[in-house]
Amino acid sequence: MLKVAETCASPTDSTTTFLFLETFAFFAFDFAILTTYYLVAFFLFATVFLLPFLVRELFFVF
Repeated sequence: MLKVAETCASPTDSTTTFLFLETFAFFAFDFAILTTYYLVAFFLFATVFLLPFLVRELFFVF
């Protein structure tokens, strides 16, 4: 009975979960920033050399 109480009271599971979520949030945020930068750079470049209508059609294809 004492072993069960000690197991339920230990915070290792919540600490592991928190560290996993913290790491996941960091990489998800980093990926979102890089993806946004890529999309803005690509469509801004395409708008200069192509007509905005063609860029919109290209966006709908993807």
